[in-house]
Amino acid sequence: MFSNKAKIPTIKEVLEARLGKENIRYAKGSEILREKEINEILAADGGNLIHIENEEEKEKQLLQEAIKVAKTADIIVLAIGEHYRQSGEACSRANIEISYIQQNLLNELAKLNKKIITILFNGRPLVLKEVAKKSDALLEVWFPGTEGANAIADIILGKVNPSRKINHEFPTSNRTMSNLLQSL
Repeated sequence: MFSNKAKIPTIKEVLEARLGKENIRYAKGSEILREKEINEILAADGGNLIHIENEEEKEKQLLQEAIKVAKTADIIVLAIGEHYRQSGEACSRANIEISYIQQNLLNELAKLNKKIITILFNGRPLVLKEVAKKSDALLEVWFPGTEGANAIADIILGKVNPSRKINHEFPTSNRTMSNLLQSL
């Protein structure tokens, strides 16, 4: 049985319902990946390639909008991570860091000196060294199910305090074998 994606609430929708729309400000901030990166995934699967019109301009526009919105916020809730097709079977990656455009978004938001809660959506442990430096809180949610937004809101709003320890180790470096060989 498949779920109806349109009926699955987003974090934004849940926070608006709980805190009131007037108390939530939203900006997309960035795409998950750039066109070239998405097309590499799609091409490997034989999918239809995409084209993002005026990609660089759109990137700048999304970033500027996010900064403008974040300036008016008390706390920034930043949702970043992997594209769902970057993880799972047959989805090996040489670079297991947050994409450049998402890291750039975090870097720019960190310059505002506001509290940042970073929510990580991914299917594998990622290199989070730089993300951790710029975040006041990290919430690893993996790829949650249909009630994920409600669970995330419960944590952010302090209704629950997850007390489990994570059973994964997260790498602190993304050095690949070719990087290591080049350094010799």
